[in-house]
Amino acid sequence: MSALCDYETWLLSTYDIAKGIPVGKERLTHESWVQHVKDDLPKSEFTWQQYVAHVEANGGDEWFLEGDPLLALLAPARSGGG
Repeated sequence: MSALCDYETWLLSTYDIAKGIPVGKERLTHESWVQHVKDDLPKSEFTWQQYVAHVEANGGDEWFLEGDPLLALLAPARSGGG
């Protein structure tokens, strides 16, 4: 589902992050995010059902993980032994 991860990251780039970046399963209940996703899905190759399955399977890149996304970005570098 890497294509869906890429699509979701693209959606984030077109989203007003001042409304907050939903993480984890909150992506299915955060009103403005859900509306943003549903508004764009008809133009994509994905369905709402596929998106829901992606989120429920804990899919997504570091921006959508629970916790601080900046720490998630640094984690690989910190665990690389240095």
